[in-house]
Amino acid sequence: MIALKFETEIKGTCTEANHKGEIVIDSYSFGSSRYVAINDGERQTGVSNISEMSLTKSTDISSPDLFLQSTNGKSLGVATLTVLQTGGSTEDTQPYLIITLSDALLTSYVIEGSKSRPTERLHLSFTKIKFKYVEFNGNTKNGDVEKTYDLLAKKAG
Repeated sequence: MIALKFETEIKGTCTEANHKGEIVIDSYSFGSSRYVAINDGERQTGVSNISEMSLTKSTDISSPDLFLQSTNGKSLGVATLTVLQTGGSTEDTQPYLIITLSDALLTSYVIEGSKSRPTERLHLSFTKIKFKYVEFNGNTKNGDVEKTYDLLAKKAG
């Protein structure tokens, strides 16, 4: 299960206990790349480039708001993408990957339909990203690793 919430309230259909009303996401992707040139026996690297986050979801109650947000160019504030796993003896859902995007802006909204339920593709631009992985052993949290990157300052934290 993947859940998305924005600081600007957009109602979704998630029914998980700690994520009720958030937007259910089917898939997501983003990445980092860096230009590298090899000249005269030396390797030179450029600054890293962080892509926008791409998300896919099924059409639901959040769809009209997401479409409207893509047209107005306003920040949605903080966006939090939470990836949940089921584990432990109680089979409760546990958040094991949390990606937080600061100053999230919906830059693209595309809806595609066919005989089945329409699918939407969204792209989010952001100014800072926090990437947190939480390790579990059954119901026991073993710790976490958290890293941040500021796209405006081009600085890791």
